[in-house]
Formats: sequence, structure tokens, C-alpha cells
Amino acid sequence: MAGLSVEALWRHILPAGTNIAAGIVGLDRDVTWPVTMRTRAPAFPHLKGGELALISSGSLSDFDPPMSLTAVIRSLAGLGAAGAAVSGEIAAEAIDLADAVGFPLLRLPDGASLAELENVVARAVVDRRTEIHQRGQDLYRRLTELAIEGHGVNAILDTLAELTGKTILLESPSFVLRAHSERGAIRVNPAIEDSLRADARRIETWIARTTMSASEPPTLRLAIGTEAERVVAPIAVRDTILGYLSIAGPRGKLADIDDLAASRGAAACTIDLARERAVSEVEDRLQTDLVEALVTGGYGSINGAQTRAQRLSFDLNRSYTAIVFSGAIGAATSPSPLAVRELRGAVEREIETGGAPAMVGVHDGYVIALVTDGDDVAATKTWTQELHSSISARVAPTLSSGVSRRHDGVEGAMTAYREAEGALRLGRRVYGDGQMSHFGELGLFRLLLSLPTASELEEFFSDTLGALADYDRQHDGELVRTLDAYFASLCSPTDAADRLHVHRNTLLYRLRRIEEIAGVDLANGEVRLALHLGLRVGDVLHHGRPAR
Repeated sequence: MAGLSVEALWRHILPAGTNIAAGIVGLDRDVTWPVTMRTRAPAFPHLKGGELALISSGSLSDFDPPMSLTAVIRSLAGLGAAGAAVSGEIAAEAIDLADAVGFPLLRLPDGASLAELENVVARAVVDRRTEIHQRGQDLYRRLTELAIEGHGVNAILDTLAELTGKTILLESPSFVLRAHSERGAIRVNPAIEDSLRADARRIETWIARTTMSASEPPTLRLAIGTEAERVVAPIAVRDTILGYLSIAGPRGKLADIDDLAASRGAAACTIDLARERAVSEVEDRLQTDLVEALVTGGYGSINGAQTRAQRLSFDLNRSYTAIVFSGAIGAATSPSPLAVRELRGAVEREIETGGAPAMVGVHDGYVIALVTDGDDVAATKTWTQELHSSISARVAPTLSSGVSRRHDGVEGAMTAYREAEGALRLGRRVYGDGQMSHFGELGLFRLLLSLPTASELEEFFSDTLGALADYDRQHDGELVRTLDAYFASLCSPTDAADRLHVHRNTLLYRLRRIEEIAGVDLANGEVRLALHLGLRVGDVLHHGRPAR
């Protein structure tokens, strides 16, 4: 536990007449214990950091070989000592070094007894530790009573702010600021919220290598911009993070008691948030049950389903979009139950960040979100794409998803799910893993979703483009690719040649060969439609690559 600062010892504990010789910038360092220089080597054995070294400069010449104060200061600074109090002369070289490294160097008055001073400083450090421990216990008792009595986290934050005189911040596990209580000079504003979000990765890295304790959470100090700082403590149950509590104040004004207060406050919040989490887990099960019932049609009565949704704060009478997520790689693999749970958690956290009303459930290994959206279709598309990107960054770059058109009512859920799941399947086949596909943008591909089996697609592809695909495979040709470019160029030979980077005469020759091998007339509109559909079927069957 932290002790008194060097400045506090200088002002209140060290004998009158003690002066600051150098290292004034380091006066805020905490002193964990005093150590007196021995008269034989090693002068300061077993230093652990934070000590105040008590030195008699006149005794340095007694060592064999003699030591200089400059060398002693260099060694103490390198070992993490808090500072040094010197009885006797201090050389100018030692003062320059202490100033250069920010090492507090105090000059004791003549006649000061180092032995007595060690006892006085040790007693002051112990008394300070006892005081802080008692204040921490009182603080924890008061906050815990609020949590046990069910007053909620806001009451805990308000009480903690009142006791510390500083602003208290509560973040969700996904680093969304969910509550705060303001005291002192720090006021919550967009710049501070941006700074909190910017610390997310650093805190996650720290958490990963730190031992968690629900009763005594660890703390970390972080800057907030250039004028403020905070001490943050995780709110955790076993290995699950429920949130983060921070105490914020002006830069350099947080004391050691604030570290303890943050830890005790986080421990008290654990009680309330664990209870909240238990309720949330029940709601999660209810959501999963309802979402699965809606997308499978097993919801019973319409009124009953609407009532269940209303209890979960979701209005089925408003328009909503279904989004289906899959973390599996390829259509043939099935994700593990653990992977599905992790994906669901990521989906819930990111949707919570966006603030849109939603229900999230699981069905057939997919994570399904029914999300209420507004009337702006373009804004909805942008939001869903950002949602996919955020979840993909947290889970895996191979995350695939499908988005339905907008629907409403209880009966609309089945259709929305079919569209979203179909968009996911088709998008994965055409574009590969890691993409978001919108059903409303599938165009011609939507017709292919209604075919019951892949064999019908294979048969249609064989009838329309089979001869061309066989020729390309046997002769390493480019006829199927040429036909696709020709249609994409609105049947313009010149534009198609530019697209393929070939001469126009080469393009015309290939078109004649296509007509000869496939036995078709490209001037016939119905033939062109059938061939174009065959190309899109080929995209589905061959993952977007021309059949070779």
C-alpha cells in the first residue's frame, strides 16, 4: 500500500530546518519505508523501491573504497528509491544529478539523528497505512450496505463522489459510459468520453495479465487528456468483467486514498451488478426462447407473442430488420456452443452501444438479432455494416452475416429470418466468408434461393453454360469470363474488350466461338437472359469464380 509522499514527510515529519536541495519535480513520490545507510557495504541492502534513504555524507569516506554521494544517488535512483535525506555536505555534482533525474534530495539540519529519524518516519508511514486501511474499511462498509439494501449503482456512485469529492464514472464491459456522478473540477463531456473509449485496448491488455479479485480489485492510473487523470478498477465476478469504475480528478491531484476508494467502490458495485447480471441472464433466456419461437413459427398465439415481446421492451408492431450472424468458416462447419455464446455476447454489446431496441437469440448455430430501425433505409444499411465491422473486429474476420428487408408484426419474423439466413448463405457462396449480404440487394440471386436443391442449379448451369465451361477447362480458355464481361458491358464489344484488356477483334472472335460451341444466337434476347442467369447460377455454385 502507498505511504506518505516525500513532500508530506518534508512538510510534516522531518525536523525543522530540512531543505529541498534538488529534485523538486519528484516530491510527489510515495515513501514506503525509511532505510538508513549502513557503515559497511552494501550500504542499502534489499531495496524494493519507494524507500527514503537516510544518508550521512561524512560516513561515505569510511567505505573501502570510499564512495561519493553522486554515485550513491545514481544507484538509489536506478533502484527506484523515493528520495534521500542527507546529513552533512552535499556536493554540487550530486545536486546536478538529482535535478537531472528528478530524484528528491533533502538536506537535514545539523545535529539530526538518522536513527531517531528512521523511527519517526517509520511510525508516520505505519500510521498512514493504518489510517488508509481504516478509511477503506469504513468506505467499503458504507458502500456495501447500499448494494445489499438494493439502492442501485447510482446510489453507490453518488456516495463515492460525495466521500472523495471527485467525479465517479461507471463503464460497461464494452467501455460505454453508462452512469456517472460529478464532483470537483471534472465534468463529463464528449472529449472525456472519447478519451475513455480510447483507453479500451490498454485496459483490456492490463486485465489480461492481472489477477482479478472481486473483493479487492486492482487499480490502474490513466491520463484523461492533458489536464485530468483517473484511477480505474474492474468490476469482476470470477473471470467475467461486469464493468469498470473510475475516479477522475485534475492531473496530479489523485491521492493514494483514491486508489483504495476506486477498488472498494468497484467491489461494492460487484454486488449490485452481479444481481443485475443474474436478471439479465434470465432475460437472455427469455429473448432466446422468444426469438426462436418467432423465427420457427412456434410462438402460439399472436397476442401471446406480442405480450412476451413487450415484457422484453420490444415492440413487434414497429418495423424491424433481422440480422443473422455466423462465425463458422464455410457452410459445412458448425461453430462450437462456446463460440456461439461469445458471438452472441459480442452482438449484444455492440447493439447496446448503438442504442437501438433489439432482441437477440440463437437458432441452428446462428445468432439472430431482431433490430428496430428507422425509416431511413440508407442509414440502416450504414449502421448494419458498421455493426458487422465492429463485431468482426472483436470476434473474427471470417464473420459472415445476412440482413433482411424491413418487416413488422409477429408473422413478419419468419419471413425476415428466412431472408437474412438466405442472404447469409448465398453471400457466403458467392463472396466467401467475412461479408455482410443484404437480401434486398441480391437482385437475381433472390430467385435462386427458392430452388429446393442444388441439383436443379447444377442442371440449369449444365444446360446453359456446360459446353462453354467444359471447353474452358480443356483448353484453358476464357469463354465464360468473356461472356460475363460482355453482359456486364451491356453487350458492347468495345467496352467488353476494354474490361478484359484485349483487342476488339479478339473479343469478337471469342463471341463467335461462344455461339458455335454453345449453339446459341447472342442476338436473341431470351437466349441472353438464360445465359446471364446461368452465369449467376455459376457464381452460386462456384463461390463467385467463373467455372473452369
